[in-house]
Amino acid sequence: MMTVEVKCKQLDEQGMGVFYAQGKRYVCKDLLENERALVEIHRNHVQLVKHLETSKERTKFRCTQFEKCGGCQLSHMSYDKECHLKTEKIKKLFPQMRVEPILGAKQTEQYRNKTIASFAKGTKGKIIAGQYETHSHRVLDARKCIYQSTLANQIVESCCKLMEKYKIAPYDEDRKTGYLRHVLIRTTSHNKALVCFVSVKADFPERKKFFGELKRIHPEIDTMITNINSRSTSVVLGEKEIVSFGEGYVTDDLCGCQFRISSSTFYQIHHDQTEVLYSKAIEMAELNGTERILDAYCGIGTISMIASGYVKEAVGVEINKASIRNAIVNAKLNQISNCTYIAEDCTHYMLKAAQNKEHFDTVFLDPAREGSTPEFLNALCSLHPKKIVYISCNPETQKRDVQLLRKKGYKICRIQPVDMFPRTVHVENIILLKKELS
Repeated sequence: MMTVEVKCKQLDEQGMGVFYAQGKRYVCKDLLENERALVEIHRNHVQLVKHLETSKERTKFRCTQFEKCGGCQLSHMSYDKECHLKTEKIKKLFPQMRVEPILGAKQTEQYRNKTIASFAKGTKGKIIAGQYETHSHRVLDARKCIYQSTLANQIVESCCKLMEKYKIAPYDEDRKTGYLRHVLIRTTSHNKALVCFVSVKADFPERKKFFGELKRIHPEIDTMITNINSRSTSVVLGEKEIVSFGEGYVTDDLCGCQFRISSSTFYQIHHDQTEVLYSKAIEMAELNGTERILDAYCGIGTISMIASGYVKEAVGVEINKASIRNAIVNAKLNQISNCTYIAEDCTHYMLKAAQNKEHFDTVFLDPAREGSTPEFLNALCSLHPKKIVYISCNPETQKRDVQLLRKKGYKICRIQPVDMFPRTVHVENIILLKKELS
């Protein structure tokens, strides 16, 4: 171990401060660009001792677990600087292209509408719940996370107290004892909640009393579910669920539509910024009411249903059958008749559609973080849509995919970053591509 004075050169992709000592590159948490600090360099990590000179962009982080939790990497930075950094990140990925200023969030705290907390025993047998400490499997007591909704935090706090009251043990992965592993909470824009407990068994001691009292304390809970996951895995949800009360879903309002959301449904975590994101994506598509559009990776049908009022017909394709069932129900719920939803691998669907000479004017795609595949993108291009609107939560894989689309004759026309994840290093990005005239 050695103690040295350093100067932070920049932030890396994970929000860590980068510095150099004795010709080697190191990273350290809680350092901003141009800050000077005293640090201890250990064999496997760097420990900040104290700041010697701080940046004017530094803000006081309010979370007590900031130094241990990896969830909110930029809490120590002014929000204006955060938005600037995120815009610059997109500019570096797409040099020589005009990048529009990021659409920042008005709400930068308590915005997460999805919470997953793991249970564990803390000191003196107290039940704690929260996220895992960075690079470990130790649960941090984060029952008052400033980025989760107030309702979700209150429910997690009540869960811990009631588990102690009814002597319901959290599951211990090493000893294979206890019952409850996690609680997943989804909250809506009108302050209702879905609560899903992940347990190693369908039943556990005092379950009915526990659920009943939790519901009495929090009448905002619309439905409560037990998800059974007895596997040794880092995957949170198991395959089997039992609805304890309610319908097994909550309903949220988004861009004038209603959507039923279940425990495993993909749904963007920042409600207000999702409205910004989808509204901007539809605006960039320049729809005129005559088009036929394809919503690839459609999930529960959010983009296609929101766009349905601007097009003649929308088709949504998704391999997850449960999501398609939800999409069909959501279309009926919103009395939308010009949306069709198909449960099929989207690559296979597009290849068949091209063979059948089906026409799509515009394709929207919003893939997972790993992006699309060359097979998917080639199938997409075989449809010859005039426009492609690519929404991504991972601009690095988006860049890779867009390079292939450009080789296929598509031109980048607009790039619009959106801050869906305030106080984190993540950024959402929309790219509009148009078919170049030959």
